Amino acid sequence: PVLLDTLLAEKEDAKIRLALGISQMELGLFEQALNSLRPLIDQADLLYFDQALWYSALAHLKLEQVAEAEKLLKLQTKDSPFEASTEALLSEMKYFFLFSHYLLPLVWTA
Repeated sequence: PVLLDTLLAEKEDAKIRLALGISQMELGLFEQALNSLRPLIDQADLLYFDQALWYSALAHLKLEQVAEAEKLLKLQTKDSPFEASTEALLSEMKYFFLFSHYLLPLVWTA
């Protein structure tokens, strides 16, 4: 990501910012990835908005910030390339929440 950091410092470019954020995630640098992707979300960059939302949501999940991840996933546009994945992930998150908050305590007390 050092090269991407350098490129981004020279010229603010949405594609470089997205690549930097994804690279940081691959390295486990989730907070830095969120910082890199946030401007794409704040500016509602037309080309990279959905990608930035998706990867930011995944970073929040890795940081165990489930509510923030859910909020971002719900902002996905209807024609997002991540629409099916978003729906599946939201469904799994709902199932996990129900299981961990309602069913698991019943199992432990039985």
